[in-house]
Amino acid sequence: MNLKDFLIFKEDNILKIKITPWAKENIFMWVLSDWTLKLKIKSPAIKQKANNELINFLSEELCINKKQIQILHWKTQSRKIILIKK
Repeated sequence: MNLKDFLIFKEDNILKIKITPWAKENIFMWVLSDWTLKLKIKSPAIKQKANNELINFLSEELCINKKQIQILHWKTQSRKIILIKK
């Protein structure tokens, strides 16, 4: 399952995401048991770089504008709550 299929499958526009920074590439890994998406992000977790990279990655994968993606909670932690605006 890719990210676009996952978002279509979900009933709401809220994503729970766990990111791992400093990866070799931006990649969707798997869905955890609580429906949290596990992602690896290239950027370091310094000065919002990983958050910006996450938004860019989601924008590309979901074929939506970056302005449609909003981090609602835990901006400074590896687990995040993301709103996808339609």
